[in-house]
Amino acid sequence: GLRTNDLLGAFNVTYRNLRVESDDNGINCAFLDIGNRAYTWGTVQEQIGQMSGWLFDGVTLTHVPAETSRIRSFDGINTPSSIAFKNLTIGGVPVSARNHDQFFDIDEECYNITFDGRSV
Repeated sequence: GLRTNDLLGAFNVTYRNLRVESDDNGINCAFLDIGNRAYTWGTVQEQIGQMSGWLFDGVTLTHVPAETSRIRSFDGINTPSSIAFKNLTIGGVPVSARNHDQFFDIDEECYNITFDGRSV
């Protein structure tokens, strides 16, 4: 969104019972990459916006992706928040608040990010 409207964004998105399969070569990208970033052709105004109320429930990836998933922010207002992961399994490993950092890189300004109800 433009700097004149900080409340633009993507809200209340649900992914339920999703299975990502791959062959033995694995998944050659990140599972998730959300957040604010500059477009190479734009200005700082294009980095404004929010993502909130996202739910990933019952998501399974058969292999560990080649890239770490990223959740990134622009600042304390324009940042992903209230993103919940329930029953997420990556490469046969249940992902929790304790081991999420093996699979995710989450900016410090992102908030209310939970794995099975536990905040990270």
